[in-house]
Amino acid sequence: MLKGKNDGKRVNRIFAGVALSGAVLLAGCSNGESSDLAEPSLKVTGSQADRAADDSAAESTVEVTTTQKEREKEGEKDCNTDPSAPEIHKATAEVNEKYPNKYGGWVFTGHTNYDSCGDLSYALVTQAKQGNAQFGTLILMFHKGEYIGIDSIAPQQAMEVTPNDGGSFTVLYKDWEALMESGAGNAEAPKYNSTVTYYWDGDKVAHEGRIPNTNL
Repeated sequence: MLKGKNDGKRVNRIFAGVALSGAVLLAGCSNGESSDLAEPSLKVTGSQADRAADDSAAESTVEVTTTQKEREKEGEKDCNTDPSAPEIHKATAEVNEKYPNKYGGWVFTGHTNYDSCGDLSYALVTQAKQGNAQFGTLILMFHKGEYIGIDSIAPQQAMEVTPNDGGSFTVLYKDWEALMESGAGNAEAPKYNSTVTYYWDGDKVAHEGRIPNTNL
């Protein structure tokens, strides 16, 4: 019987030790104790950095696109003032087909104030073969960069074409008709001229001055 009592006391001591050990473990986890384990630092992974860069690029693209749309809304656009603009060469090909001549056709002289944003601009073409001081010319006209026609279907020789402020241009024509009516010789030809100014009136091309040679 004594042996049994001693065994009971030994069992009680074991459970008491287990209970004490459990109390220590719980105390170690209590809020009142400091921990030697630091919280892990926040790291940005490669995928997170890529997403951040993509978001930044997207914001930049949206900003640029918005700016472009705002400019377009305000009517702004890039203006082409290139003297070798393809529209000039297309127009030259068109007049060669529509108004052929027997002197090798029409060729662009390079003289132009072409402006894809301008109400009225021009390009000068002449007959390809020229044997003397008298030769034919055509003035190609453009509105907002698009070819709209020529100065005259009557035979003309534009000796000077001068652009003016405000989008108009002035042409000094040789007046063959007046020379013939006068009966004067070719030596007097420089005295017979006509000055015409072309401009855009808000709806179409208009002009001031007399266009010569309309009865030839």
